[in-house]
This record gives sequence, structure tokens and C-alpha cells, in this order.
Amino acid sequence: MEVDAVPNGLGPRFNLDSCSGCHSQPAVGGSSPPTNPQVALATAAGAKNTLPSFITATGPAREARFVRNPRRVAGWQRCTRCLRSLEDPMHQAAILRSRILRRRVANNNVIFRIPTPLFGLGLVENVPDTALQSSLSANAQQKRSLGISGHFNLNTNDQTIARFGWKAQNKSLLLFSGEAYNVEMGITNDLFQTEREGNANCQFNATPESVIPLQAADLASPAASFQSDIELFSSFMRLTAHRRHRRRGRLRRSRRRRARPIKRRRHPLRRPGQRGRRRERRARHRRPRARLRRCSPRPRRTLRA
Repeated sequence: MEVDAVPNGLGPRFNLDSCSGCHSQPAVGGSSPPTNPQVALATAAGAKNTLPSFITATGPAREARFVRNPRRVAGWQRCTRCLRSLEDPMHQAAILRSRILRRRVANNNVIFRIPTPLFGLGLVENVPDTALQSSLSANAQQKRSLGISGHFNLNTNDQTIARFGWKAQNKSLLLFSGEAYNVEMGITNDLFQTEREGNANCQFNATPESVIPLQAADLASPAASFQSDIELFSSFMRLTAHRRHRRRGRLRRSRRRRARPIKRRRHPLRRPGQRGRRRERRARHRRPRARLRRCSPRPRRTLRA
């Protein structure tokens, strides 16, 4: 729930100033909320960011990625916010080249993605590679007939299966946290030490901004006081359970009732006992009666003397 500012290393390019701002639906760790927080942050504290066409107040929080880019890097991401005012302590100096983004949108060279839910990622991290490989090879002929195919993204260091990130490019949750901290919020850390912005006028910190603390931070947990932010992020994702859907309506009310005994069916040749007679008598009285037809009242006969 922490909101980072410029003294914490926010920017110069970022998508939002907090992790829970984008991952908050239906709870902290989820996906984009109903109201897009990027709209209010675009002009917060005197900023002069121009909203792209794909960022709306009622739409999801989105990230823009270029399919074809001059850097020749697959999935190059463009942040949607930029710090633009050096006088304001909330913002630093940088230039948002929105005209480049508008040109890419017009050329259909931009694709979008929304924040991914983080529930149950600890279970995903503990799935062995052999289980993933056996699932991929199962029902191969049926998958081939339906046009279903694919391959794993392997880690180039140890050739194990990577499974986190937009293209499953990250091996572990710790690496996933470090990349998101730098790409989404512009905060350098122990794993990603350099800023993504290449403008020399935007380089204000020569060292990583979020590192392992050498002195105990004032946190509720003594162990967490000596952990970096990305380690705390990965622990949060690792220990978060998967989302459970609750049933609503009559099924929820039926749980509060006591369990009824199972009714045994009566044998067709066996005569009903006293309880059976009472049950049949009650059912007979509950049957709807035929409606009587209304008739005009008969005239009374007068007796003559």
C-alpha cells in the first residue's frame, strides 16, 4: 500500500506511483481497479502529461508495447507517465514524446496489456519443470488437430523454464519484482541498477535507489527491516493464496440451515405407518381445490296463504 515519491526514486518514467494502485481489483494483488488511477496522476502536483488515447477514466490501467521498434527488441514498453517539473518536489525533468506514441498508435504498431493478478504465484513458482513438460506433451495429436502449439521460454543461464512476466521472461518472483519495480515505477534496485530513460538530464541517481538496508528499517517485522523492497514484494506474491469464488444467493443461505436427514423411499408393497398416513393426509389437504362457479342467487319463493 506504500506510495513512492521522487525521494524514493520514482521516475523519471513510470506508469503509477504504487504497486497496489494497479493491482487492487478485487483485492490488493489483483488487477486494474474500476477507476483508472493513471488519469488523476497524469496532472497531479502540477504535472503536464498528455493522456494517450487509450487511457480513460473508466478503462483499465494499460501499458503500451511496440510490436516493431527501432531498437529491435521484442515487446519494448513505453511508459505512460513522465516527470516534467523540476520546481515541484513531486516531479523531475524529462520530456514525454507523446507524438511518437500517437504515430505508433496510428500505424497499428502498439499493443496493450493490463496488470496481471498476482494471486497464487507461489504455487506457480513451485511447479517443477517436469510437470510442465509432461502437460505440454500430453494429448499432442489432439492439440495438433486443433492448432494448439507453443514452446517454453527457457532461461539462458541454466536452461530452466521461465514463467513470470509478459512473455514469461523471468525465472523467479524475485526477478519479476525487480523488473516491475524498474519498468513500472522507474525505481532502480539490486537486480536492475540503471534507469530506462537514456536522457542525461533525467539521470539524478548514479546508484540503485532500492537496495538491501544495512541498518534496520522501522517495520513491523524485524526480519523485514533488513530486506529490500523487491524481496518483500516477492514474499507477498509467494504467500498470497489463489482467489476463491464464493457462491451467492440460495446456496449461501442453505449452508446456514441444519442438515436434513435423508428421506427413505417407501416400498411399493409396504403399507405406510402412522407417519406415512399423516404425510399423505397433509398432502391431500394441500392439493388445490377446484374453484366453484359463481351463480346468480335463486329468488326466494313467497308462500301464499
